Amino acid sequence: MLQDSCFGRIVYGLVVDKRSFGYVVFTLQRACYGSLGRVCRNARVSHLLGFRRSFRSHTTRISIFRLEPPPFILIDMTRTGIGFDAHRLVAGRRLMIGGVEIPHERGLLGHSDADVLAHAVMDALLGAIADGDIGQHFPPSDPCWKDADSIALLRQVTARVHSQGWQVSNVDATVLAESPRLAPHIPRMRERMAEAIGVTPAQVSVKATTTEGLGAVGRREGISAMAVATVTKAVAR
Repeated sequence: MLQDSCFGRIVYGLVVDKRSFGYVVFTLQRACYGSLGRVCRNARVSHLLGFRRSFRSHTTRISIFRLEPPPFILIDMTRTGIGFDAHRLVAGRRLMIGGVEIPHERGLLGHSDADVLAHAVMDALLGAIADGDIGQHFPPSDPCWKDADSIALLRQVTARVHSQGWQVSNVDATVLAESPRLAPHIPRMRERMAEAIGVTPAQVSVKATTTEGLGAVGRREGISAMAVATVTKAVAR
């Protein structure tokens, strides 16, 4: 069978000879055009003689053609990152989740606005490109991040992703909270984070659930979130 590693396709025929001007291939009569076409779409064709100089018999054809391998092949590289964050609920703070202010008697305690969902998404994106975490890029010891808008920080993280040649494919996140009820606010959360990441809301999934009264979240002491982010990059091989 004719198979070339440069384009990873098989021409359905027996290679009888390979000469300086190309291949001599013994093929089934009806296999030549489609098989060659599939290969030619994946390589630069410098010369194709098979359609002019073909020996035909009742069931066979001798095809002579020449293909030059492409200088490179672009393939999509995909990476996935996981993020998690948790903050304590305290009085006297706004409750920000996914860039949306949620009416509630308590808010999340943190150096920035403590947006637990945005923080989980940021760590997922940074993890996907192996670029540290939000504590490294926005340390709580730095006063410039005091009460910072986490959606603005998410834009900065997305810029880091793009600067390394990656594009965000999708984000999937879950918020764990006993209260307040988050379902009515989820569409706006998806819109806010999608705008910051530079994707459509259809590429950002947000879900909310409880822990059925278990643990610190179940006792309503805090809220946590987890996220998965997928990024892609076209690379030459």
